[in-house]
Amino acid sequence: MKATSPTSGPRRTSLARWLVTNALVLALVALSGGLAIAQSTDPVEPVDGCAYYEETGHNLCEPFQPFWQDNGGLPVFGYPKTEAEELVNVDLNQEFLTQYFERERLEHHAENAGTPYEILLGRLGSEVLTQMDRDWMEYPKDDPATEYYQETTGFAIAPEFYEYWSSHGLDLGESGMTYAESLALFGYPISPAMMETNSSGDTVLTQWYERARFEYHPDNPEEFQVLLGLLGNEILDGSGPPPPPSSQIDSFAPLATYVVPGGGVAEIVSATPDGNWLAYTDSSAKSVGIVDLSDPTNPSLATTVPVGGEPTSVSITPDGAWAIAGVNTSVLEEGAAPEVNPGLLYIIAMPSGDIAGTIEIGNSPDSVATKVIDGQLYAVVAIENEPIVVDADGNQTDDEEPGLEGDVSGPGFVQIIAIDESDLAASTVTDVMFDETAMSDAGLYFPGDPQPEFVDISADGHAAVSLQENNGIAIIHVSTGEVDAIFGTGVVADRPADLVEDSMISFTDIYPADVAEEPYAGSRFADAIAWSADGSTIYSADEGEFDYTGGRGWSIWSASGEFVWDDGGAYEAAAVMYSHYPEGRSEAKGVEVEGIEVGEYGDKTFVFVGSERGSFVGVYEMVDATTPVWVQLLPTGISPEGLLAITERDLFVTSDEVSGTITIFEGVEGIWEGDVDAPTIRSASVEEPWAAISGLAASLTDAMVLYAVPDNAMPSEIYMIETGSEVANIQSMGPLTLGGEAVLYDLEGIAVDWSVDAPEENAGFWLASEGNAAFGEEDYSPNVLIQVDGSGAVLQEILLPAEIDSPEGGMIRSNGYEGVTISDDGAYVLAAIQRQYTGDEENGGAWYTRIARYDIANATWEFFLYPLDAPPNDDAWIGLSEITNLGNDVYAVIERDNQVGGAAETKKVYSFTLDDVAPYDGLVTGDADLSGAVIEKTEIFDVLAEFTPYEKVEGLAIDVNGDVWSALDNDGGELESVLVNLGQVPN
Repeated sequence: MKATSPTSGPRRTSLARWLVTNALVLALVALSGGLAIAQSTDPVEPVDGCAYYEETGHNLCEPFQPFWQDNGGLPVFGYPKTEAEELVNVDLNQEFLTQYFERERLEHHAENAGTPYEILLGRLGSEVLTQMDRDWMEYPKDDPATEYYQETTGFAIAPEFYEYWSSHGLDLGESGMTYAESLALFGYPISPAMMETNSSGDTVLTQWYERARFEYHPDNPEEFQVLLGLLGNEILDGSGPPPPPSSQIDSFAPLATYVVPGGGVAEIVSATPDGNWLAYTDSSAKSVGIVDLSDPTNPSLATTVPVGGEPTSVSITPDGAWAIAGVNTSVLEEGAAPEVNPGLLYIIAMPSGDIAGTIEIGNSPDSVATKVIDGQLYAVVAIENEPIVVDADGNQTDDEEPGLEGDVSGPGFVQIIAIDESDLAASTVTDVMFDETAMSDAGLYFPGDPQPEFVDISADGHAAVSLQENNGIAIIHVSTGEVDAIFGTGVVADRPADLVEDSMISFTDIYPADVAEEPYAGSRFADAIAWSADGSTIYSADEGEFDYTGGRGWSIWSASGEFVWDDGGAYEAAAVMYSHYPEGRSEAKGVEVEGIEVGEYGDKTFVFVGSERGSFVGVYEMVDATTPVWVQLLPTGISPEGLLAITERDLFVTSDEVSGTITIFEGVEGIWEGDVDAPTIRSASVEEPWAAISGLAASLTDAMVLYAVPDNAMPSEIYMIETGSEVANIQSMGPLTLGGEAVLYDLEGIAVDWSVDAPEENAGFWLASEGNAAFGEEDYSPNVLIQVDGSGAVLQEILLPAEIDSPEGGMIRSNGYEGVTISDDGAYVLAAIQRQYTGDEENGGAWYTRIARYDIANATWEFFLYPLDAPPNDDAWIGLSEITNLGNDVYAVIERDNQVGGAAETKKVYSFTLDDVAPYDGLVTGDADLSGAVIEKTEIFDVLAEFTPYEKVEGLAIDVNGDVWSALDNDGGELESVLVNLGQVPN
């Protein structure tokens, strides 16, 4: 929740209210004034009637002694560091009795005698930052939806500090401890919470406030875990905390994308210790790829290694000499008799890709991890043995649940391979079986079928193995092969969620309580797991296994299996704000957290948590092994499967299965949020969901404002996007309404209304809704041009001619309208039709789609032929995705293929005019004379690089400065929503 507004709640005195609402203005008075430091810290003799502190050799007397005692004493202010004496407040040019303490400075204002403001505090937090040449205004601001957010400064009081902040304060004479009293003592936060080294040399979670610096010391006894920084000392002797090192890593920024050639996939990735080489698995090509990462801005394929089966995992050995890949060689096909073969462990030389040999292992291997223990190289392999359920004829069915009759797979287990690098045939393979009774006692669901999934090995040689379908984790001592522990991962506590797939994102359900009748509801079913850096803790990616299972986030466990923490739904809530929540998976497993990774970068430890369905990674900084602090959301390629911290190079990478990419990030100082010309789009809170930008338009007056619409993955509404900074804030302008009721379209285009039909007041937009060509069906929907006013009320709907699109039939495909714009004179509304008509033929080796033009005054239609580029392969097609008016009746369209990753070739912007182009009616035949009826197009932008590895480049707009913006349709939250300023239209 946000902190209570200072202007709400109990009535306060006018002076208290003024203090709360104008805390920053107090920089002009002594409360925040600068003082000429002329006081001595040398010890003095005790003074009668005063408290004397031998620790510093100074006295505490009236008027400061009762104030010091009543408002926190030693823990808040520290010992006196000087004597009280008259000093000049340089801002007010007045003398005030002033005394410094270890953590604060107090000033006596006789003019306020009899009020709570007779003693005022210095703004030492701000002053010490200034002394260090650090401008708090330049710190990246916190998300407004963050708990305890303070709008005045743009930062949230960190959860680790909120209890202390809210339970301490100046005595303003109010009942209990109030917000105003806490604010008067400490002031507002003026930085995010971040790891810093203080003047004593301790590296701790730190947050700066106007009059204090809070530090979190988790190893202290509970009552001393929050300490106040020694700001008085630091301002007196100039010994403020050392500046952050120049190589400090606070967050991660996108650096490059490697695309698997030919549209292959990248599932699991591993790196050599120096970070110069990667190995990844490509199950579609039955190979392991090796990538040269010596220049991380330009990764390149070194070689591919065929492995004769499906590679399921790869791990490069700690010395970088070998890539060890698990390969599934069984042939399993529904409806056919299963061919079950032993798996193979391929030993591949790095970076040459030469195969040194193979080692036979169990059927259906999954995760592979490697470790050198006491000089011996081990590979630990999860032999999952997924269920192979056959019918009475011995043919495989589509059943996958463990424990079913007819399962011929056998129980899963773990194999530990002691690899003899000089003689692979001499390697020893040890099977680690799981005791059924122990699994049952731990509360696992299918004790007879462990199904190990993922392996991670700690620094001291213990393998943590997720037993995903069993909702459990096992701990194995690698060198002995002994199972040290098995524990269940349980059911998550209730949290807000969206549990209905209805093209709306609404976190108004309670998960798992609202679906408690579903099998295994709320069970975590962890996939990837990772040890903490110190080996004391295990982190689990709680993916789930069946519908309404999974934690929809991640959890922390002790090494012995005690539950410590989970995100409580905050991970999914962040996904909503950044439009990475896949609404179409609401009834399944939500964001499906599949991957998790730990990396130590300098003095900081980060945990990376990957969402398979949301295509992003949540980054957390660990204050200690059990205390995560949210850092950022990183968009990845489509469906990140593997996560890898390359700490030696300050890099982090993901391998993205569906897009066939490896996304490379670099560690950076400060919090990366985006670029002013490629901003991160974000809404204010989980209550403001958005997705699927399918049409874009620019304000006619404000260069910082764009408008957008979603397709039918979301409710029909108009979004307003504010550009001009690294984060583009997005908000809904409200739903579209027809007759006062919300109406749903498949919106694919938007144009600001300057047409001849625009209302004189409250003018709005023209929109284009795509039809589905379901002729004669109940769910038929037409292609429609829609005019709405500024409040979103529908003014009119314009349909295509019946011969092209009507309930009874037509020529148009389901790939219909994709964009709308208006002619210079406002007389025409133009729409781009995505693909050629059904029934069209190639003509002269090309396919043609149409630009539709509607004459508003005469209610008539014309159609102009647009020549499409050739598709990149036999499985691809090319179509239009947008149209916008560039001025002077020159129009631009997006022309793109429907491919992703390495298979994509065409993502372009073309311009054209309709001058001297004749309209064309009917279908295009192969022998038709098209002379004078074909649009001549000119390429103005190739945006393949800007939008790799994605498909749906769908938004295009030109702002009042002449900059062209383009946006990506993120498929309802299943991938990144990209917004890019392409610059000016070339001459």
